[in-house]
Amino acid sequence: MAADKVLLPGVGDASVALASLRSLGLDSVIPSLKCPVLGIFGTDVVRFRSDDPSVKIPHMGWNILTGLKSPLFKGLREGSFMYFVHSFYAGICDCTVAASEHSVKFSAVLCKDNFYGTQFHPEKSGMDGAALLKYFLIVTRTPCLSWPDLTDRPATAEPCHVLIHLPRRDSSVV
Repeated sequence: MAADKVLLPGVGDASVALASLRSLGLDSVIPSLKCPVLGIFGTDVVRFRSDDPSVKIPHMGWNILTGLKSPLFKGLREGSFMYFVHSFYAGICDCTVAASEHSVKFSAVLCKDNFYGTQFHPEKSGMDGAALLKYFLIVTRTPCLSWPDLTDRPATAEPCHVLIHLPRRDSSVV
């Protein structure tokens, strides 16, 4: 697959998304991509559980990001709000580049090599989500750049050449 960037938007039920990837033959293509990829959590996830009745599951709403460690967050401040809709979470690990909290602290953004995954919906997260998507588009091919690596690079975005829409149960591939 020849692409400058790949975006894989969330579709809700992970089992449906994985089945769609398999049916399109993308489950074997995606791990071999060398360009920046935004969208898929490639880690173990855990279902939120709480005995506290004030903790709503699924988690739906605005939460802050903390511990920002990626060029994706250039222009965002610690404590930026993003919009989450999820019942599962990835724990904090070596690949965590931003965290949030909903009864437990969890990975809000993961990065490994050229793969980035957000637990929240950037497209529903207002200006902060738009800023994150903008910086995804200008991240170079260097995997998971640190802050100093990004400072001398021009902030010019290349067009995104691939957008994959994963079908829901009641829709067809676009």
